[in-house]
Amino acid sequence: MTLYIDYIFIENLIIDYLLLLQTKGIIKEKATTFRMVISSLIGSIYVCMMFILNLSILNYTICKLLLSFVIVYVAFMPKKIATYLKEITIFYFVSIINTGVYLVIITIFNLDISNNVTKIGLYVVRIYICIYY
Repeated sequence: MTLYIDYIFIENLIIDYLLLLQTKGIIKEKATTFRMVISSLIGSIYVCMMFILNLSILNYTICKLLLSFVIVYVAFMPKKIATYLKEITIFYFVSIINTGVYLVIITIFNLDISNNVTKIGLYVVRIYICIYY
């Protein structure tokens, strides 16, 4: 199987941004688009480094947890620890819900996720949900 690093980068950038956008919508905190894009870039670069450097340490759960803490902090810049913990909790909640919805849609409609058109369609549905709900 061939992996294209640019595709992995773009896909993770979109997913991270959508997760942050949904988190922002739920917590009603101020976060600029610029900070959310920078935060998404951090996540995308991390994933690309996992593939390029092939370091097993980057796959450790603790490293991924630290990454999510950094992503949320950069995006929302909370001033209080209680607010930060709320943002982290909502970010994880949104991530789990999105993964579940994604898997349910794939299973119900028997979709081939190796097809890029299918993935783009699912991203469009996610964007619609993020913006209008």
